[in-house]
Amino acid sequence: MTTLVITTFSEDGYHLYGKRMVDTWCRHWPQDYTLRLYVEHNLVIDDSRVEVINLHDCSPSLVEFKNNSYSAAENTKDKKKRNKILKTVKWCHKVYAMEHALKSNYDHVIFLDGDTYTKTTVPAGQLESLVGPNLFAVHFEHLQGMPHYETGLIVFNKKHSQMSDLLENITSAYNTGEIFKLPKSWDGFWIAELHKRRNYQVLDLAGGRRSGVFTNDKVRGILAHDAGKKKYQGTNYNKYTGKTKKKDKYGVPST
Repeated sequence: MTTLVITTFSEDGYHLYGKRMVDTWCRHWPQDYTLRLYVEHNLVIDDSRVEVINLHDCSPSLVEFKNNSYSAAENTKDKKKRNKILKTVKWCHKVYAMEHALKSNYDHVIFLDGDTYTKTTVPAGQLESLVGPNLFAVHFEHLQGMPHYETGLIVFNKKHSQMSDLLENITSAYNTGEIFKLPKSWDGFWIAELHKRRNYQVLDLAGGRRSGVFTNDKVRGILAHDAGKKKYQGTNYNKYTGKTKKKDKYGVPST
């Protein structure tokens, strides 16, 4: 059994929370696992198990989506609509990173949010065992009265018969712009919606519990998720872009 663990964060996100994620992963995960970081900046990690991939280079569709989105944000005077666009861009990187990683030859792909961290030794195979015969396993929850999936941890079974369908559709709403027509355009809402549309075989790690983070017994003892806006409080980070306020309103360095 082979496992690829992936995450993604911006350069600012790396300094705020990503470095902790990487350091704790290197300390606690099995020696024969690989961690792949999808980033947009130069980053060197002193551990042979860690790969660094430029997300823009490997996903032209992401670049096109971001360029179109920033143009739309620039051309709207509606603050609420603009913030929705910026939040969507902030979290779209996760979906495009998943798309790229799921084309790999590993048996399992485990997605971890960049603001997660590992608390203790991760037994080999423990997280992979959660998915069983399903396409993927994730904590189900409800936010604002709608189904939402806690993307802090998703365990994908690459050998599942529905994997090719997932690969075909996982970024479809972003590539067509449909994502902005949905009531909520966050990645967790989209993956829940995609599950419903495509009738995927998905396991609920929360076991019916609809509040809390990483409530599964095999998860909460080893992983933690610093989810939400709290991590931005008292910092110079923009809660909508996740990037420092010294940059312009779209998180792009000022020239």
